This record gives sequence, structure tokens and C-alpha cells, in this order.
Amino acid sequence: LSNAEELSVLLDRGALVSLLMQSPWGELPTGGRSSQHQWNEAVQTVTYEIYARKMAQSGNVVMAKAFKRAANLALGSVRRWRNPAGALFIVKNRFDPRSEER
Repeated sequence: LSNAEELSVLLDRGALVSLLMQSPWGELPTGGRSSQHQWNEAVQTVTYEIYARKMAQSGNVVMAKAFKRAANLALGSVRRWRNPAGALFIVKNRFDPRSEER
């Protein structure tokens, strides 16, 4: 395999594995420095949208629907963390950033 082909295979496997790891609430398992940050599910949403389209174009309707459902779950997870002004809490804790408590 060429480097591009090998990378494509690895990306495909990674997308499938992350699909299997997604919680029923659309979240990824947490850990490390990015634990409980919004960008996890935001990136997950984009990845799943890309793979839903890729699967649909290849004729794999079942996997296209699975990836589309996962994208919707991930986006729903992000939406739960909007603050009253409509922006996102960066970390999933609803901490008021204007608070003096640190």
C-alpha cells in the first residue's frame, strides 16, 4: 500500500472504532487533558458527517445511517452545554467564568 492508502485504511478504522466507543449520550470516553471539553464531540460530529457521506457514496446505507445517527448524537451532546447567551461552556461543568472563585 502507498502511504496515502495506508493512512486511508487507518482513518477508516479509527472512525469505526470511535463509532463503537460513543456513549448513548453522544460523548466520547474521557481522559487526559481534553477530558470533558466540548471539542471532543465537535470533532466527533464532523468525523461522523464525513463518514456518513463516504458510506452513502459507496452504497453502504446501513453504515451511512449509523454514522449519521452518531453525528446527531454528538451534536446533541454539544448543544446541551450552551450557556444562557448561546455560547458553549468550554468545559462541561457550567462554571460561571466571571466568578471570583478559582
